[in-house]
Amino acid sequence: NFSTSISLRPIPSSPKSVKSTSSSFNSINTTWSAVPGANGYEFYSSKSSNSSYTLIGSTTARSHNNKGLITNSTNYYKIRAYRMSGKLKVYSGFSTVASSKPIPSIPTSVKAALSSRNSIKVSWIGVNGANKYEVYRATSSKGTYNLLSTTSLKSFNNIALSKNSTYYYRVR
Repeated sequence: NFSTSISLRPIPSSPKSVKSTSSSFNSINTTWSAVPGANGYEFYSSKSSNSSYTLIGSTTARSHNNKGLITNSTNYYKIRAYRMSGKLKVYSGFSTVASSKPIPSIPTSVKAALSSRNSIKVSWIGVNGANKYEVYRATSSKGTYNLLSTTSLKSFNNIALSKNSTYYYRVR
């Protein structure tokens, strides 16, 4: 005679294609590919690739946005999938490690307008968390951009310009 039947689902595979990118001055977004049959994912973080990792969340999504980080400080992440077997979580191995630094976003809506016959006012929408901005200028779009000013304002007035000359600006 046969024994009673038992069942068991195999261990899920490890998450693949793990990527971390800055999403603001103090947050990093990490994404990964779906693991077939997974019920969810646990998200771990560390300040060093070789030190211990701390569980910072669990999700059924394939991404996690880690907030409240220090700007320009490298953070390391790894993910593991889990499958429920009754009330027990069966875990995959950990993914490869992904890392990133939170950095300020790029200023948007940069505009230049004449403010007088020999000056141009450059303005932009501020970046959340930015303390200062650097304004650069060139005399051709593919030319060398030189630093003009560092300012805490969201505009810069470039004065004493040559008439009938074209100027190109960048802000970071």
